[in-house]
Amino acid sequence: MFTIKPLNSFFYVIAFIILMPLFALALQSITNSSEIFSFLMRNVLDDVVVNSFTVALFTSAGVLGIGVSCAWLSVNYIFWGQRVFKWLLFMPLAFPSYILAYIYTDFFDQASELATFLRPFGLNFLLPDIRTIWGASFILTFCLYPYVYLFARNGFLAGSKSQIEGSKLLGASMFSQFYDIALPAARPFIIVGLMLVTMEVLADYGTMDYFGIKVFSTVIYDAWAGYGDVTAAARLSLMLLGFVLLLIWTEKSQRGKMRFYALDNTKKSYAPNIQGKLWMSFWCFIPVFIGFIFPIILLLNMVFKDFDFSNLYQQIRQTLPYLINSLIVCSVVAVIGVVLTFILSTQKRNSPSKVTDFLFNLCGFGYALPGIILGLGLLLVSSLFTQFNMLITGTFIFLIIGYLIRFLNVALQSMEAGFENINPSIMQAGKLIQHKWFDNFWYIQRPLLMPAMLSAGLILAVEVIKELPLTLILRPFDFDTLAVHTYNLASDERLMEAAFPALCIVVASCIPILLLQRLAHRDT
Repeated sequence: MFTIKPLNSFFYVIAFIILMPLFALALQSITNSSEIFSFLMRNVLDDVVVNSFTVALFTSAGVLGIGVSCAWLSVNYIFWGQRVFKWLLFMPLAFPSYILAYIYTDFFDQASELATFLRPFGLNFLLPDIRTIWGASFILTFCLYPYVYLFARNGFLAGSKSQIEGSKLLGASMFSQFYDIALPAARPFIIVGLMLVTMEVLADYGTMDYFGIKVFSTVIYDAWAGYGDVTAAARLSLMLLGFVLLLIWTEKSQRGKMRFYALDNTKKSYAPNIQGKLWMSFWCFIPVFIGFIFPIILLLNMVFKDFDFSNLYQQIRQTLPYLINSLIVCSVVAVIGVVLTFILSTQKRNSPSKVTDFLFNLCGFGYALPGIILGLGLLLVSSLFTQFNMLITGTFIFLIIGYLIRFLNVALQSMEAGFENINPSIMQAGKLIQHKWFDNFWYIQRPLLMPAMLSAGLILAVEVIKELPLTLILRPFDFDTLAVHTYNLASDERLMEAAFPALCIVVASCIPILLLQRLAHRDT
């Protein structure tokens, strides 16, 4: 029988806050009519569905090919640069997809330096049109493949060495060892990463808007901001959410009881002992070069082109307020997020039950909501408060709440991984000696959970720095972050001016990612 326990009160509050935007969207869709929605259904919806799932399909194929192959090589072979590539393959996560889109669009433009060089030879026709579905899939593939690489690597590291060694004795080829033994064992891990990539593709706004591709995220934003029809935007949001929930259900059925971790905490069961070849180094270098090294070079070229100290000083002075805003927001979200995840994880362990597990999973549901859907839902929620003369729309607190709902799940999984690495007997010993709650936390839990807390905070910081659609909708007046500032400049085709703030985003994202890699390396 379902009973409401006082100990679960915190779960109920968080779950209610997360579900409020969905209730608001459903209420808006049911109680109001919309001619714009009917128009979009007749004239736009077919293209939106086809474009959304075409990009998702091409990107999924790309990230599978790159992520799985690089993970297999880095785990099983010794080749030149293998130790460096093991962590360097994560670095494209520092690049938001919309920034990579700006960079490669400028590089392949018909007015670019490359086009100027090729034109005298009559070879400028070789320049691809990047503002297409193929181009968007290319950009998203090299931004998102690290998710599949991370989970595939976990799966290969967790595989059975004895089975692979046995297959060698039976004369199995290296391809057979990979395709028939290692790949089926790692399949649940890979599916988790692939579902995460697909949800990110469906939620992407910056790249699709810049390329002018009509997908769910861009049409939802246009219905709200362009046509001023909240009902049409709400109905489209619920349609997209239905597809996302279908993906989540598919991922859950594939994963079974396997847990999702934000960090690579799997212990390495065996070191690579097979001598690789130079082509393996080249293969691992390609995604790193396309997704990180080459864009960094192009960004630096934009920033320091026609270098002038006064111009650089002007860029720094103009960008500094947006950088400060981004650092303030990500710091506040990281601190509050770590505190919330610690309370939720502790409460789950103090009151274990099916209801508690369900509420815990529900508290992480916000990550399944694309930023544009969550932002629109929160705006509808805020309209309810105006009836009580409470203005919360466009406030700093409202923006923080949106970030916490959106990204709480990744911090929850990191904290859960930290708790599961603690021997239960240690926690029980603290209770037996009747420590006070604070002493038990400060002297026992805090030192053991510090890596998990740091990783949770760093993950939140990276996500907040790169987030664009949610910030566009919920930001306070005259409070733009680096992401919004860069997007505004690029939308006005001022790519040279957008280069410096884009570089700041990448550098700010690189620092937490490198720290996460250091934590993961220390744990292994």
